[in-house]
Amino acid sequence: MKTLAFLISLIIVQGGYALDAIDADLIDEFNLVPTSIAKFDEDWDVNSSKLDKDEFKFKGQDRNTTQWDSIDPIAWFDLNTWIKNREVKDRNESWKQKFREVNHFERIGKVIKCIGVCEMYRGSRSNSIEYNSNLFEGDEVYTLENSALWVMLIDGTIVRFSAKTSVSFMEVNISKKKLFILSRLNFGHIHYETRESGEYLERNLPETDLAFLPLMEKRANREFYMIKEYRRLDEVEKLEYSIVKNPGFINQYKELNNYITANDSLIGDKKSHFFIYTPNATFEGEMANMDISYTYYGKSLVYLSEKQDGFKTRHEEKVDINVTLRGYKEFKVEKLGFNTWYEVDPKGREMISSNENLNVLDAARGFTKRIPSLYLLREIWLKEKFAEVFKTDLSFKKYAQLTGYRIWDELSENEMNLRNKFVHEYTRRVETTNLATMSKLYKKTEEFSYPIDRIKTVMAKHYMSLRTRYSKKRKLVREMTDTQYSLWVLRYAK
Repeated sequence: MKTLAFLISLIIVQGGYALDAIDADLIDEFNLVPTSIAKFDEDWDVNSSKLDKDEFKFKGQDRNTTQWDSIDPIAWFDLNTWIKNREVKDRNESWKQKFREVNHFERIGKVIKCIGVCEMYRGSRSNSIEYNSNLFEGDEVYTLENSALWVMLIDGTIVRFSAKTSVSFMEVNISKKKLFILSRLNFGHIHYETRESGEYLERNLPETDLAFLPLMEKRANREFYMIKEYRRLDEVEKLEYSIVKNPGFINQYKELNNYITANDSLIGDKKSHFFIYTPNATFEGEMANMDISYTYYGKSLVYLSEKQDGFKTRHEEKVDINVTLRGYKEFKVEKLGFNTWYEVDPKGREMISSNENLNVLDAARGFTKRIPSLYLLREIWLKEKFAEVFKTDLSFKKYAQLTGYRIWDELSENEMNLRNKFVHEYTRRVETTNLATMSKLYKKTEEFSYPIDRIKTVMAKHYMSLRTRYSKKRKLVREMTDTQYSLWVLRYAK
């Protein structure tokens, strides 16, 4: 018993301080343990080549690869499970790097502004989102009743959510030639507008989505340029300036066009490829100004605008938008025409020109007709928040460390195209199966309706801003100092 007590005490001491040479000699002399004690040797030679390789980590990624929040304690302490895992790791020399790639979620965009209540699911957790919130792969973003939302994706695409809309941003893939974004419209209505190279005309007209103004990015607001103009005037000119319509619009458009030119050289010839799907249809292309609506187990409706209002594009070539319908072996791929509402039937088998009364959807589409403040914010963010994304001339390792993104087609040729083919086949088959299952739950399909309630709140805010834009209180903005203007933005843009 004394020997046992001594051993227990020795183990406790060893845990706190470790054994020194005297302790080890004492144990050997009295045969207290059946094996000899390993002593510290400064000449221990550790072969680093036999350790698990961990070449680099992505920007923003933890060095530790253990996912503590999802560990099963039974499996964690099971020796047989550890041995099996160890055998797999030993057969794959770069397992740690592959693990980092698979479990890394890349940033896909940012929130510009939310009206009402906008929320996001990341895994099983949900939280509210607001200006400058980051969106990552796998995030589901949705708006509640009487709400609306603008977000910007890393390629310069801007997306507007109407009320009661849900979108899952599935993945973003970047190569030296192309940027691919995969999204799913779960239900509701979105306006999806990719960035184009060109020039905006200086139009002396109010903006069409005033409910979202002013923006938190103060350099994007028209008031910012109105204040600058007003400061350069003499007393007589200031009196005349009080009757000017839409003050600040000329310099705002000039700044917008300057940013577009500068960012064109940043982006170069990199193409942006979108892949948006609903349960009953897939929409795919490179450049688009389109509206998509989907009702749960109902129709998909889509409208593709031929050109932006007041915009001279530098890309004259026609870009086709493909619509892939549903089916396993037999399915249709249609081309989307311009300036017409198309509808896809609930089963995803046919696409025809719609004869529905879509006045509310047309009104929602009208919000995006003329939005220079949002375009200017997009260009500012491209330069200041997303510029690193386009530095794909770097090596695979340096790009991952600098940006947090993986470059496709760098380690293996044609992997981006193979991934696209897989996404095509996988989404079509899975959604076809989902529709077949849903048909058993929903025997009758309700007639399509897009109620005015979806845009009522935003429409009211828009017209209120339109009515008060020449009020005495609003005219005082032009006389503000920089500090006063910043405080005004903080108060009214939140």
